[in-house]
Amino acid sequence: MSYSVSSHEIIRLFGLQGIVLFPREVHQEPDGLSRSMRILHEVGLPHDDLFLSRMDVKNPGQDSVHLGEFLVSTGRACPAEAQKWLVLGYFNDSVLALDPESQHVYAFPEGTSRHLLIHRDVESLVHSLCVLQTYHVERDSADDEEALARQAHAEIEQFDSTPFQDPISEWNIIFEEIFEGSW
Repeated sequence: MSYSVSSHEIIRLFGLQGIVLFPREVHQEPDGLSRSMRILHEVGLPHDDLFLSRMDVKNPGQDSVHLGEFLVSTGRACPAEAQKWLVLGYFNDSVLALDPESQHVYAFPEGTSRHLLIHRDVESLVHSLCVLQTYHVERDSADDEEALARQAHAEIEQFDSTPFQDPISEWNIIFEEIFEGSW
């Protein structure tokens, strides 16, 4: 299957320690694997200081796989419909989870009881993290850092506009900080 980002690209950008592949046993769907689940198993998720994958591959049972269990363990409420969503990782001040049915990725920001749609699917999340990392790697040598940041923003938005739809989205906050020069 063809994806917008490969494991090789993630390793090139984040290093060998910067990729986490999810084991197939975590969530098996009756009709086979969805595209988002295939990406988790075949391509993986980036893992660095900005996005921490929730999966400890040496001990997959260490973290709660399901959002409901995870949020309850941290003293937070979980919407009933999101109890069995899969925790993907931690993005700044939010927990990110996959709704396996819709394949949408949602953010659950700390300090709020709401959750927001942040990516249309896992591929969008991985693509966006790789674009941001590319910006981070290239910005010191760029002639025009702001133009490079605008290019990264446009590339993410062109692939999936969802990350920028909510004003409190982590993506809006990150790019506001980049454009202000504080990132």
